[in-house]
Amino acid sequence: MKLIINAGKCSGCRVCEVICSFHHRKVFSRKISSIVVSREERKGEFEPLILAKAEGKRLPCDLCNGEKSPLCVRFCTTKALTVEE
Repeated sequence: MKLIINAGKCSGCRVCEVICSFHHRKVFSRKISSIVVSREERKGEFEPLILAKAEGKRLPCDLCNGEKSPLCVRFCTTKALTVEE
């Protein structure tokens, strides 16, 4: 399974960051998420980045091991995140 990012659809809501942190640590905190949503200030666009390795307090993405599908995909309201089998 592989996560596919369509940055053009990302609205910057950051729900993916919050639900990711809950999956890993059972708290809602964007600072520990495996997903980082950055904003291109000049363009006003957002870019989700999925971490493949740990960075500081952030754990690498495990595709929500134990869930039916990755939670970021399930809760992405704009379908900017999808999964490819």
